[in-house]
Amino acid sequence: MSSLTSVSEPATLTARQRWAPFFAAFGIIFSLMLLWSIASPLMSSPDEPAHAIRAEAVVRGQLSGTPVAGHPGAEKVLVPRYVADPGYVCYAFKPSVSAACQPALTTSPDTLVEGQTTATLNTPLFYYLAGLPSLVLSGHAALYAMRIMVALMSAVLLAIVFMMIRQQSRSTFSLVSAAIAVTPMVLFLSGTLNPNPVEACAAAALFTTLVITLRTPSSRAMLWERAILIAFSTLMLVSTRSISLVWLLCIAVVALILAKREFLVRVFTRPAAWVGTALSGIFAILALWFFMLPKSGTIGDTSIAVGAGTDWKTAFVRMIDKALDYDSGVVGYFGWLDTPAPTITYAIWIVAIGGLLLLAGVIGFARHRIALLVWALVALFLPAIVQAALVFNWGWVWQGRYILAAFMCLVITAGITLDAVGAIPRTRMVQRALVTVSILLAFAQLAAFVYTLKRYVVSGTGWRQMVLHPEWQPPLGWITLCILFAIVLTVGVLVLRREFSAAAASRPLVTASRSAV
Repeated sequence: MSSLTSVSEPATLTARQRWAPFFAAFGIIFSLMLLWSIASPLMSSPDEPAHAIRAEAVVRGQLSGTPVAGHPGAEKVLVPRYVADPGYVCYAFKPSVSAACQPALTTSPDTLVEGQTTATLNTPLFYYLAGLPSLVLSGHAALYAMRIMVALMSAVLLAIVFMMIRQQSRSTFSLVSAAIAVTPMVLFLSGTLNPNPVEACAAAALFTTLVITLRTPSSRAMLWERAILIAFSTLMLVSTRSISLVWLLCIAVVALILAKREFLVRVFTRPAAWVGTALSGIFAILALWFFMLPKSGTIGDTSIAVGAGTDWKTAFVRMIDKALDYDSGVVGYFGWLDTPAPTITYAIWIVAIGGLLLLAGVIGFARHRIALLVWALVALFLPAIVQAALVFNWGWVWQGRYILAAFMCLVITAGITLDAVGAIPRTRMVQRALVTVSILLAFAQLAAFVYTLKRYVVSGTGWRQMVLHPEWQPPLGWITLCILFAIVLTVGVLVLRREFSAAAASRPLVTASRSAV
């Protein structure tokens, strides 16, 4: 047995060594999310106005509002005029209309007016954190600052994923899988005001931390650190949407499937594990309590919802039949679902995901294949079950991005599976292949970024028009943003290349210890 899986030798990893991958990953990921935030016109992600209004209301003490008759789930709240202006979404669902149609900031932007939001069914913590900048800023500055808060939350959670991955004896394929899991859609949504990316990133952080904790040795200090990260990730996960509780259950089940018995037993004899489990349980119970409370916003005539009245069987079959169409949203379907990623982005991601899952399914150990199967079944059937349950009253509500949490956990499981097998030699040729994959992923990210900018800068016209006569410009200008985005991606590829070399040289971040659990 190698020193990495042994519990009889000491853990010498310092806090600085453990956290170095966190800060490296955070800097790169947060920069990419920040650039998406600046490049995307205000209110350009699905339902962003509703989430922005909810955030502004919650941070001002309005946890609920007045139901809007005829609009299921909608409530009226008092918010500053600048966030309630309906003119922001003049281009929504209109791919031929650029963002130049957005009006200038309204007069008296801080005057409180009525705004409608459909996000009152969600727990308030996410919205309180996102809305904090609006207490000291106003107008467009406040809206951009709230976006940055979402990017900050998402980047911290994704940095935890990379940090924990590097604490395995083998981490090469897990690093690649994490890079694949961070799709253009994850970065885009994280640059806007939406709980969806925080939900997905928190699920990935919780899953990765829990799996690594139950598969690798931990000194007492490390176990406390991991327990805190588990509790934090759980809190962020259940503070988003009601489906987060389903993700929590799935994560716990799959983590137990992947756990090594010797570490599972030893971990739960330590106070740190009890504290982490207790805190996570409390957070989950509080979220469940909130979701079970009667919500006044659900009152109203639901017949206006598209598809309302459809029977559950029809909805279930349609969701299974259209599963791949919906799942394209995890790679990139930007704006108000009116701006698909370019074909090259889809092609690169499909090949990367397919190759990773196929290889893991073929050579993985039995329990790893079971874990992959569980996530695959969840990704296939959960959307159909949820849509079938809601369609009669709420109509067709499911979007592909809603499955991001399961998708990210599935892809990360595939990477952990390949590293656990260890059957693929860590040769220079393998390193070069993985670096090539990283470069292709970076190219696909850049293509998605540039094509989405084109949709808002000149809508449906050509590239020449975009360069010579742009109709709309984001802060700093679209050319500057594209150059910065390419630079950050290049840094990301170089960092991954360095990590691949370290893994090939057998320099794991975690070593064993007599003080390890």
